[in-house]
Formats: sequence, structure tokens, C-alpha cells
Amino acid sequence: MTPARSRRVVVVGAGIGGLSTAHALLSASTPDLSIEVTVLEASGRAGGKLHSIELDGMPVEAGADSFVVRKPWAVELCKELGLEDEVVIPGSMGAYVWTRGELVPFPDRAPFGIPADVGELLRWQGLPRGQKLRALLDLVRPAARAGGDEPLGTLLRRRLGSGVATVMVEPLLAGLHAGDPLELSAEATFPELRVWERRNGSLLRGARAAARAAREEKGRQPMFATVWGGLSRLTERLVERIGGDRVRLDHPVSGIEPVRGAYRVRAAGRDVLADVVVVATPAFEVARLLSGLSSAAAKELGGIPYVSTAVVLAAYPPGTAEQIPEGTGFVVPAGQATITACTWISRKWPNEAFGDRAVL
Repeated sequence: MTPARSRRVVVVGAGIGGLSTAHALLSASTPDLSIEVTVLEASGRAGGKLHSIELDGMPVEAGADSFVVRKPWAVELCKELGLEDEVVIPGSMGAYVWTRGELVPFPDRAPFGIPADVGELLRWQGLPRGQKLRALLDLVRPAARAGGDEPLGTLLRRRLGSGVATVMVEPLLAGLHAGDPLELSAEATFPELRVWERRNGSLLRGARAAARAAREEKGRQPMFATVWGGLSRLTERLVERIGGDRVRLDHPVSGIEPVRGAYRVRAAGRDVLADVVVVATPAFEVARLLSGLSSAAAKELGGIPYVSTAVVLAAYPPGTAEQIPEGTGFVVPAGQATITACTWISRKWPNEAFGDRAVL
């Protein structure tokens, strides 16, 4: 009988990426291949950027408040973790753009912010008529040849013109990544748009097809969803499935070095041996840890730019909830204000704990 093989895997970082990786590895373990997983987290809390807190006794998110429904991986993870019945959609639908000094609602059907109806685009009040007419060239311009990647902003401006791209689409899509749309890879962020261009010959036609499919499938499909009780429920369930003894908090990794066909991971003054190391941290931290293993890789990773973002939570006095318009919030085109977006939490994710208070 062939003896069972085993692999020791160390995952550095207990954010959603590291925890999901550890969960997937343990799920892939078989009688013929045993996978032992250890997760090392520098802080005293698992979850990384997903962090549910209380504000004046009200549950709110200190980081991301939802996931994108059209990207299936978060929904599939919820199913794997037995949370599919606790996935909730926004209590209000529709969002706004702050443009030309006022809040202008997005068209009713606008997958990824791209209008699915040409008539709605032409009637939209947030742009001059000339910029809306420019977007219609998307319907007649030939699609780019397949192959290669391009920046998200370049794709949007090439197809829709700078007006529709910078006011309607980029604040929504690039805002999710807090990045410059002219630096973000279209393939890495929203590959669906490249598929729309190739398959439909147009982003407007692609949006129309996506809206039609969503209507036939589930009615008006929301762009975002969350887990009842906050996204920390997702990371807490991951820790439960992985096993709390496998997730070591307050274990900052100070170095990784090869040793006899394996790796020695130095964390919190102790050595952990691994056959495979997965580093699920920001690129600049990966660069630090790989500097002794591959200077070339470390240099490339260290060159990836990052920006700082802040989440400001505001709870207003009782009686203010109805002063917020119906909808989930608004986005702000680059350069028009000091903020990038505002979520109307008490509208988007209503909770009895809010009472009649406006929470943003």
C-alpha cells in the first residue's frame, strides 16, 4: 500500500484572502494527500479589512460593508460555509452620482454603472448632451482585437468617451479599489467588460444583455450583498471551519528562509516548518518577506502602489432617518469633492438598532 502523502502549508495573513485560502486547502485534503495548514496573523484579530464594530450601540462595518454579487466567489463561499440563507440584499435600491453640484440618480438599469437603455442615457441629467451622444459611438465602433490587457479607464474612455466614463462608471468601479482607473488592469478588476466588448461588440449592448439576463433570472438584481450581522460573520465562520488552533494570532512573521527542500517561517520568536508558504498580505509586506528569497520578485512587488483610505462613520440624532433619500448612497467623480463615496447605511442595511436615526 502506498503511504499517504502530506504537505505542511503556512498561510501568512488572516484576512479574507488568507482565511479563504486556508479553508480551500483543508477542503482539498484527501486520504491520499493530507494537507496541514497553519495561519499566522500579525494582529490580535482575524479578518483583516473586514471588521464589524458597534457605534453607539449600533452594528456597523469599519471596512467593506458588502461584496459584489456579479462576481460569484463571495456568494459561493457563503454557500460553502452554510451562510447562504443569511445573505441579505440592500433594503433600498438605486444609487446617485454627485455631479454638477447635485445628486443625480443612476438610470434604473445600469450594470456596473453603464446604462442598459440608450433612451435613459440620453435623458440622464448628470452630463451635457454632447458627452452622452459621444457614448453612442460605442454602438458602431469595432471591438478591439482580442489579446492583451489595458487599463480599466482606457477601456471605458475608448468605448464610452471621457464624460460617461469619468462621471458614471469609473467612480463606481475604480472606487471599489480606491485606485486610479488609468492604472487598474481591466482584466484583473472587471474582466466582464472585456467580454462584453468581444461578445456584443459594445459595452452598451453588453449592459443591455446583462440587465436582460438579470431580469429573466432574478428580477432587478442588486450589485451588492452582505451577510446578516456583518461581514465579520464570514471571517468568523471561516476561522471555525479552519479550526481556531490552526489560526495563530499575534504571530508577526519576521522572515522566510529555505531549509532542506522546505521553508522555515520565523513568527513571534518561533520557527514553523512548511513545504509550501502562501503569503496573503499587501504587496509591500510580501516584498519584505521575499527579499531574502528573490530580490527580483521583491522589487516588482515593492513597486506596486498603494493608497490610504479612511472610513468615517456618522450617526445622527433620532428623527433624522427620513431625511435621507431612498437609495443606497452616492459616488463622487474624481476631483469633485474630498470624498469618493457615501453609503446611507440606515437605508442600505436597515437594522432595528438604528431606530429612526440616520447612519452614514
